[in-house]
Amino acid sequence: MSLPEQTRNIGSKWDIVIKQMKKNQKKLSIKNSSNEIRVVQTIYETKIKKFISCFLDDLTPALKKSSQLSEEIRSEGNKIYKRNDQNVNLFESAFLYTLALKCSENDSDLSFAHGNRAAALMRLGFNKVARNDCEEAIKLNHPDPFKIYERMCSLSNGCIKDMRKNVAELEKYAKKGSKQSKEILQKYKTRLKAMEKETYVDDEEQEELNKLTLDDQSKDELKVKQMNSESLGRYVVAHKEIKTDEIIYNEIPFAFVPVHNYGVKKYFNTDCENCALVNVWPFLCLECRHSTYCSSQCRDEHFKIHKYECEGYKKNLFFEIGIAHLSLRVLLVGFPSLISKLELFADQEKLKKDPEKIFEQLIDLSSEFYHDYFGENSSSEFQEYARVLCLQPNLFRDNTFLMRNMPYVYTAYMLTIYLRECTTFFQDFLSSKIKDLLDDSGWDLLISALILRHIGQLVSNGHAIVDFRQNVFTTDALKLMLLKNQPNGGGLHLLLKSQRVFTGIFPRISMLNHSCEPNIRNVFEGRMLTIFAASDIPENGEIFNCYGPHWKLMSFQERQDTLKLQYNFECKCTKCLQTNDEYRFNNSILCRKCNRRLFYPDKKLSSDDNDDYSDEDDGSDENFRLRCDDCRKVHDNVHMKKFFSLLAQQSDSNFTMNQLYTTYLSAIFGMGSLDEIRYHMTEMMLHTLITNRNSINMQNANIPLTLSFELLNVKENLYGPYSVEFLEAGFFFLDVVSILIDKGVITERNNNQLIEQTLKKFLVSTEICSSNIKAIIRNYISRYCYVCVNE
Repeated sequence: MSLPEQTRNIGSKWDIVIKQMKKNQKKLSIKNSSNEIRVVQTIYETKIKKFISCFLDDLTPALKKSSQLSEEIRSEGNKIYKRNDQNVNLFESAFLYTLALKCSENDSDLSFAHGNRAAALMRLGFNKVARNDCEEAIKLNHPDPFKIYERMCSLSNGCIKDMRKNVAELEKYAKKGSKQSKEILQKYKTRLKAMEKETYVDDEEQEELNKLTLDDQSKDELKVKQMNSESLGRYVVAHKEIKTDEIIYNEIPFAFVPVHNYGVKKYFNTDCENCALVNVWPFLCLECRHSTYCSSQCRDEHFKIHKYECEGYKKNLFFEIGIAHLSLRVLLVGFPSLISKLELFADQEKLKKDPEKIFEQLIDLSSEFYHDYFGENSSSEFQEYARVLCLQPNLFRDNTFLMRNMPYVYTAYMLTIYLRECTTFFQDFLSSKIKDLLDDSGWDLLISALILRHIGQLVSNGHAIVDFRQNVFTTDALKLMLLKNQPNGGGLHLLLKSQRVFTGIFPRISMLNHSCEPNIRNVFEGRMLTIFAASDIPENGEIFNCYGPHWKLMSFQERQDTLKLQYNFECKCTKCLQTNDEYRFNNSILCRKCNRRLFYPDKKLSSDDNDDYSDEDDGSDENFRLRCDDCRKVHDNVHMKKFFSLLAQQSDSNFTMNQLYTTYLSAIFGMGSLDEIRYHMTEMMLHTLITNRNSINMQNANIPLTLSFELLNVKENLYGPYSVEFLEAGFFFLDVVSILIDKGVITERNNNQLIEQTLKKFLVSTEICSSNIKAIIRNYISRYCYVCVNE
């Protein structure tokens, strides 16, 4: 699955620099540029390097650290924490303590913030994070270690080993002559004695058992095999028959990076860059304060990579370059495995001082694994990197480099200069044995070529890691569910939003060919990708992924244009060979005068081979108006305009559900049942009703319930029951049910069979969720939809 929208961050500072460099550079000659080295050489000029160096120097620090600001934020958190009356106060205080961590200037600031956050998170039930916070506070020399160890003792109920250690430390730091200290110490000594009399599995032992279980599962027989043909290239078939919903295989990414999005991550990131756990209380890099981890352990493990990205994070560099950040990460993960190969080259005179020959030799060595993506995993790190190097870069067409890809060349070269001028990358990896293999300019060319190759590969093979983000701090969900202290639900559709949280490179899934009607579905648990069969696959039947264009979501022509532009092939899957275009029919409307079906025009994609890229849309109403070919009537949906006008004007005081619903029905009249405009309107209608719950009563309760069933049916039809889109529709349904239960419309005495059946189906679909999101959903159902839960 490709991510073209991430490849170029339109309007970024770096885009402006690229355009300026091209203006100042002589006409480029890329006719003989048949590999990445030669392409980079076309821009290899001193003035370009100086231009890039100036760009890197001019990037301003993303964060200003301040002890005063950190203390002010922490003090505000303390005030809120002491209110001690609602969970919302604990959330707010923990949020403020995290902000204090981000702008802390020294270890003392950090120790206070970690210690304070531990207290808030303990009371919220985030015990593991609170324990990690306490450990950080101790490492950073918190001035009151007794208080911290008291909290750690309180958090040690699941582990005798930890309790013994923490009680010993508590005794060590107990204040002499303090009655309170003596009582606290005695309490935990008594608890320790009680624990020693019991028999149970420690937390650490349980984690080891879980790991063994996972290891056993990973040893399942491989169900696929890689094939090769002149017409299809590399492709994958079923080794034996695979049934619907059966697991085909698991894969973790070779490398992944967070999706950089200012709108989503307003205050701090909440996703771990090491293990891909999402919605974490962050442990930040102590230097850049941007890179985020779920624990100090993950932070330490990732340091071998992050130390070369830290300066970039400090300057917000990676917000400028989109998918190219992942290309840098791929290089950082894979390059250490090249050292042994480069050491062999050091003894070959014909390779010395020739970066092009070395580059070609590395690609040739990688080609050994060209047909071995599904063989047994090797202990060789080079084999894993080789599988990435063997992916098609899609930068060339007929051995000619495409001019529209020139921005990638500048970006690759810029990242190489970043590594040389802002990090210790070259000093760390170029040992005395290989340092003289190339001069500095030669090494720059080689590294630039590798990065460029990875950018080209990722444009076609980058895969989105999708999960639900808890929008507690970035939307009105917290205000709706907590600040207003609503005990009766109604905010799940605001609290959980599916988003691309990471982008990764999965070499195995990259072997799957495209079909507009794929026979697999993807499920993520952290960074682990599990491939399930979406339909029965016969023995030797080909396994198909969807690269984005799906027959239910795009017209035939849009699919063909997209695939031709980005992947340079014409799709001949089953759906593309059919004469009828179901998408166009489903998204058409009826002429209100003569009942003829009107079709929206296909979206036009530019395929010009140039370096200009823009979204041409003049925003005029003509783009959204249709004329009937039979009666010549211009379709102008005044009811739709009225619907959106009512939505904009509604408030608690003037909102009338019946009026809005009547207008909604008039607006969707004649639309196809799967029309995307229609289901977006349904979502907006439901959101309005849920957030104006006072308008719902016994007489009109069927309206939101009917809409929620309709939305679920549409999303299931378009995306399937095992999809984040279906689950998001389910969140609306659960919110409606919770409100109707609160208002006494739904009771145990009602016939709730349809609701119970829908809820049961929804619960089965939550199997695609990560464990922490699954727990949130089930807790919500248990608390707010209990009437409909059939034990």
